[in-house]
Amino acid sequence: MATRLKRFRSLSARLTVQFALLFAIAMLCVSTALSTLISGSASRQVESQLQSSGAVYDRLWQQRARELQGAAQLLARDFGFRAAVATGDTATMQSALHNAAARLRVESAFIAAKPPMPSGTIAASLPPSASHRAGFAFQPRL
Repeated sequence: MATRLKRFRSLSARLTVQFALLFAIAMLCVSTALSTLISGSASRQVESQLQSSGAVYDRLWQQRARELQGAAQLLARDFGFRAAVATGDTATMQSALHNAAARLRVESAFIAAKPPMPSGTIAASLPPSASHRAGFAFQPRL
């Protein structure tokens, strides 16, 4: 212990070093606490914002689904369109698909066939990239 006291020639030097170490330890504890607090707060804010964004996206998705469902029901109730599909009138089907796709801002549109055609057969469709061109091309698929 005598060797330890010899390092400090005066009491003021010893007190200065002790207070500097105490201050450094206190600052380390404060910075650790602040870092933990800020990290937790940031995580909660990000989680809250993601939940809000998700809720908005879900509402937009549901709204778009209702819009598409309404348009499909309207098209299905159209007597002229139903007659064109029943008789295989490709010009009328092409016109209806073109109008529906343009009005709904969709990239593709199709008419699914019912029996006597094989299950899963597409009666008519617009190509997926049709909205990127000036006009829509009709492709009958029988």
